[in-house]
Amino acid sequence: MSSFKCEEIIFGGDFNVVLDVLKDKKGGKPTTHQNSLKMVQNFQNKLDLTDIWRDLNPEERRYTWGQNKPEVHCRLDFFLVSVSPAGRVLKCDILPGYKTDHSLCNIVINFHTNPRGPGFWKLNSSLLVEIDYVNDIKSTIAKTVHQYENDETVDEGND
Repeated sequence: MSSFKCEEIIFGGDFNVVLDVLKDKKGGKPTTHQNSLKMVQNFQNKLDLTDIWRDLNPEERRYTWGQNKPEVHCRLDFFLVSVSPAGRVLKCDILPGYKTDHSLCNIVINFHTNPRGPGFWKLNSSLLVEIDYVNDIKSTIAKTVHQYENDETVDEGND
């Protein structure tokens, strides 16, 4: 990637490294993988990338991964964004993930300067007469609600 020439770069994913131990880690040893951190920092410097979630939330403590025994929470998943698209980022958020020990990282970017008019959406109502489909949807919703109704690691919020 170091030879990649582009003004607009967005990298996102599970980097398995904590960029700022004081703000992005709770519990466990107050360290991170130093060699991995140096690689990510060199990558950021070489391509002029910024951790957009931290830029938009400079003091907030939220985590994308956690475990309960022992209690450890870290922000291991993030977006690294170059300067050009960073100015068009409307929102960057950490949301509950589905069937994973990591949270979902969401980024909203305004690629269009022209406002959109009202959209048109239509439900494919033929699916509602297929009993297997309807039962599958109901079952998935029920399982998801049950899974997350007592899960306190989904969103740690502010400390």
